[in-house]
Amino acid sequence: MKIIITSFDSFLKLLPTMDSNEMSMLHSMIAKNDYTGKTVAYIPGVNSENSLLGVVIFSSKDKKATIHTLCVRDCVKNRGLGTKLVDTVKAGNDFVSVNGIRDALGFYIKNGFIPKDDILDLVVRLEWNRQTKSRENPGTRR
Repeated sequence: MKIIITSFDSFLKLLPTMDSNEMSMLHSMIAKNDYTGKTVAYIPGVNSENSLLGVVIFSSKDKKATIHTLCVRDCVKNRGLGTKLVDTVKAGNDFVSVNGIRDALGFYIKNGFIPKDDILDLVVRLEWNRQTKSRENPGTRR
């Protein structure tokens, strides 16, 4: 599966031309947040260059990244697309953090993230660190 990496501004110009009907969370997050200067990695559909299967919006500096939004189209969930997008962020960084919704906690733990703090009832801060990922039990809370 092909992953395309681009700036948020370029992605935003492209988004209206893509079939992203099932990506309501993405549209909601874009409407609520300013992602100017962020990076986007996305997976276009295999059969149509104009479909959007998954997207991650992140920022990165000094090998430390923050995932701001991760969305995968419902019809392709549980097929590894979210993991491929997260791996794209991990590939260029030694540390990645995300404020994940509680419903996605299992996904992030499966991908090596460690829960750190409860931010709100529905949100948990998680971290992935290249140096410690093999030494810590991903299910252990600090």
